[in-house]
Amino acid sequence: MADDNKQQELTKTTTNAFDGYAVLCADFLISKGFSKAVRWFDKRWEQYRVYYKIEGYDCDILLSPCPQVVPNNWNAYGDGIHLMPPEIQVDEFSDIEMLEKHHTGDWHVYVNKVENHLTTLNECSELIELMRVCRCPLIGT
Repeated sequence: MADDNKQQELTKTTTNAFDGYAVLCADFLISKGFSKAVRWFDKRWEQYRVYYKIEGYDCDILLSPCPQVVPNNWNAYGDGIHLMPPEIQVDEFSDIEMLEKHHTGDWHVYVNKVENHLTTLNECSELIELMRVCRCPLIGT
């Protein structure tokens, strides 16, 4: 009975209301064998992000949600759009829980390290298929 409740809860948080497909989320990744979130600073995007790692056939696969936490119109120095410096992000926008929950819904897939971008996904079925192609089926698929 507890497993049924957990699956219903997971389904509620991972279903896209627009098309009915299950979208990726941290709970899904962890339930399929990925590590807990690891925080890192993305120099290209100039903000903190998280990634989840799983061992692949002959390499590590990393998934990182596209963050939506640093406001584009952050404005501490007067009118105009300014990039938020990492020092301020650390205080307000780099908590792992915040980074896990605030993202665009797209997930970047990297091979071995965050500099090796492979593709961008947003649905569970896309990840399941990718992992089959990589000869690393996920737990329970």
